Parts: sequence; structure tokens; C-alpha cells
Amino acid sequence: MVEAIRLYQRAVDLDDSGAMVNLSFCYQNGIGVDQNLVEAIRLSQQAVDLGESAAMINLGFCYQNGTGVDQNWNQAIDLYQRAINARDKRAIEFLQDILLLQNFLGEGNYKTRKIKGWPKNKFPHSTTAPTFDPPIMTGDWIQLTAKEIAVCLDKVITPFEILELVEKLDGYVGQYARRLPLSFYKDCDLVDIQLYNPSNKNAFIFSAVVNTEGAILLNRKANIIHGLNPYLLVFDAEKSTVD
Repeated sequence: MVEAIRLYQRAVDLDDSGAMVNLSFCYQNGIGVDQNLVEAIRLSQQAVDLGESAAMINLGFCYQNGTGVDQNWNQAIDLYQRAINARDKRAIEFLQDILLLQNFLGEGNYKTRKIKGWPKNKFPHSTTAPTFDPPIMTGDWIQLTAKEIAVCLDKVITPFEILELVEKLDGYVGQYARRLPLSFYKDCDLVDIQLYNPSNKNAFIFSAVVNTEGAILLNRKANIIHGLNPYLLVFDAEKSTVD
């Protein structure tokens, strides 16, 4: 590994942005060198200045999580967007995830654009008796009224917009919904909502964590949950079985 570090440094001295990314990773994780987050950030920024999209993603992730720098979500979003502009498709999911978290937690300044043709009443409640086959059957679920469904659907407008799924939902109505209070996420409910398209009889279910302000969709990879946990996860010490 010592030889690899030497070669990376030699390439860095020749302004090789890929080598900067690799050497930054080594310093960030203490691989072959003593861990040095300051040097890792410096190398990533140097590579970003040379237009290296991988460095933009890596540095964006550092700003998102406060690794080696002060946490700054707006800076992370800017870096992810720069990587997308550099045609690095990997950055799209990073950008979507942080916008979902930012919208749900009320951090930063993301505002929905309210795409034309998708008003708040886009999903009126359907009175058709649904065939509901939810992924989770256990738990003390509470069925939502038509008014409550409308409130929940209004909260998921922004997440659907962030994920660029709005156009795929044309013709669907909110048909059925249920919620389950979450003890480990303070003031949050898990909500299952079934959408139905009367014209082609198609239906699908999506899940979301909903609070008083907004919602975040869970029909994605586990990194959404990992992103939420540091901000929402709570435990009742009196009821915990963990010593």
C-alpha cells in the first residue's frame, strides 16, 4: 500500500484528478496513511476545481454529513448538481435523497415548484371499494377518512416531484390509506396509500413517513431510512430492553 500511496501522490503532483480522488479516499479512511480529514477534503476540493465529478459527489457527501467540514446541505446540493451537469448520473440519486430529507425535515430552502397540472386536489378520494394488499399486515393500523387521505396526498406532492414521478401518476386517485403511529420516530406515522386509475383499473401502494409538516417516501433504498435516523430516531429509556 505504501507504493500505491507514493504513486497516487506522484500523479497528484501532475494534476491527475482521479489520483486526487483515490488519495483523498485513503486519507479519509486511514488506508496506507494516517487518517487526515483535512487533507482528504483539500484533495477532494482540488479535484473538484479540475472538474472531477467523482470528487464533487464525494465532497458533497462530506458536506451533507459534516465529515471533515461543517455540515452544509446547500453546499452539498450545489456539488451534486455540478456532478449532474458534468453528466455523472450517480449524482442524481444523491441529489434526490438530500432534497427528500431537506423537504421532510424543514432544513435548507427547498420549495416545491408545484408543477402545472398537479394541484393539491389532484388525488380526490375514490369511493370504489378497493382490493388492498399491503406489504405489512401486523400492527394497530388506523384507516384514514377521505379528508385525512387528501391531507396525506397533499404532503407527498413534493416528494413525488423531487423523484420526477408526477407525470406517471396522471389519472390516479387516492383510494385507500391507513396509518401506524411510530414510537421510534417522534410525532411521525407510517402511512400506506393505495392509488387507483379508473380508466385502466391499475392500482399501486406506496408507503411514506408522515409528520405534521410533510412526508418522505419509503419506496426506495434503505439509505433514506439511514438518512432519517440521526434526526428522528428516539428511544423510550423506561421501555427499552437494551441495558
